[in-house]
Amino acid sequence: MHLKKTLWLGILGALAALLTSAPVAAAETLTATQTTDTTIPASGNGSPYPNTLNLETADGNMTDVNISVTLSHTFPGDIDLAIVSPDGDSEVLMSDACGGADLASVTINFDSEAGSALPNESCSGGTFQPTNFAPADSWPAPGPGSPTTTQLNNFNGEDPNGQWQLFVVDDEPLESGTILQWSVTVTTLTAELVVPGVGTSGIASPYPSTKTFDTPPGTVISDLNFHTPDFNHLHP
Repeated sequence: MHLKKTLWLGILGALAALLTSAPVAAAETLTATQTTDTTIPASGNGSPYPNTLNLETADGNMTDVNISVTLSHTFPGDIDLAIVSPDGDSEVLMSDACGGADLASVTINFDSEAGSALPNESCSGGTFQPTNFAPADSWPAPGPGSPTTTQLNNFNGEDPNGQWQLFVVDDEPLESGTILQWSVTVTTLTAELVVPGVGTSGIASPYPSTKTFDTPPGTVISDLNFHTPDFNHLHP
């Protein structure tokens, strides 16, 4: 009887290690902020290009991500702004929005769940959906090229740890500005079992993952089902 229990528990642990299941233990929200200015020229790439920040303490994959940017510009409609995740995926935050009215140290929060997109004319601070009014824009190398999508939810399921990159291009002459600071806020599900990250391989942590059954004396197993309610892997 006890041998059977031990055997089944060993099989269950091995299956967990092989399938790399991630049952949810808890959720956490973390913010990383970069306060190094990006200078936006009268025309061309911002400096530095990209402006980067590192997020290193998240446990689990993303279920939500929001980007906050504080900027000044004398013609914000010139701004093309894109974000690249540590996995190398890119989304447009702001392209040809907000018209020609000056922005002075205005904070715009980009959230895919916001109630509205940025206006095509004058803007004020607040929370908006990422907005792209001119899909033909491009961010030259080492930028992401010509992304057109504006869905931060496309990052969901990725590991947020690593280098985030903010690329800004001014696509018209004469007017200029500055990105004063920017931040990334991620919500993750803390995993019970974590597999190695992108570009790596190896065993999961913990290895093995174990479960203990508290059964009365004399009880034997007559059936066993293996359930993974929250399984996530980019290349299962």
